[in-house]
Amino acid sequence: MNDQQQDPIPSDGSDLDLTERAAAEAALSAAADATGAEESLAETFARELAVARRQADEHWDRFLRSQADLDNARRRAEQQRKEALDRQKRDLLGTVLEVADNVGRALALGDKADAAALRAGIASLQREIDRVLAREGVAPIAAQDAPFDPAVHEAVGAVTVPGLAVDTVVAVELPGYTLNGELLRAARVVVGQGG
Repeated sequence: MNDQQQDPIPSDGSDLDLTERAAAEAALSAAADATGAEESLAETFARELAVARRQADEHWDRFLRSQADLDNARRRAEQQRKEALDRQKRDLLGTVLEVADNVGRALALGDKADAAALRAGIASLQREIDRVLAREGVAPIAAQDAPFDPAVHEAVGAVTVPGLAVDTVVAVELPGYTLNGELLRAARVVVGQGG
């Protein structure tokens, strides 16, 4: 260095000037390091941003695939449900057609048969219908002479009957049924009340 060249920090030769000079040099060095650190920080940020974007893209892709899988599963379940209902409907209609065929035969014989034969044919139809209903889980509700139960009986009338301790069904206007233990149709009944 040229002796004539001035230092960036002037000095008058005192120790205080040396301390100020060291502090200034440290500040310049720190400023240079900060510039390097800023570049390093920017590079680190760019790298981390790229990684985060890649992960976000991967997560978005997984999300879209999951949504598509869920939609496909819903469509398959709906299709299977529809097919099952169609099978049940076909089975039920096939059974109803069997009963309808027997009703047709009974009507055809009605003109030629006597009352006893017609009654026997209708009783046979009733047994067939009862069998079909039982196979499907339908059971009649016991109502005649049973204590009145509003959970399974619907009162359509009431009569006074001397000597009854509890309300009792004295007549069944329309039978009631359960389906697999749950109420399908309440029995419509006339209730006898003690007098």
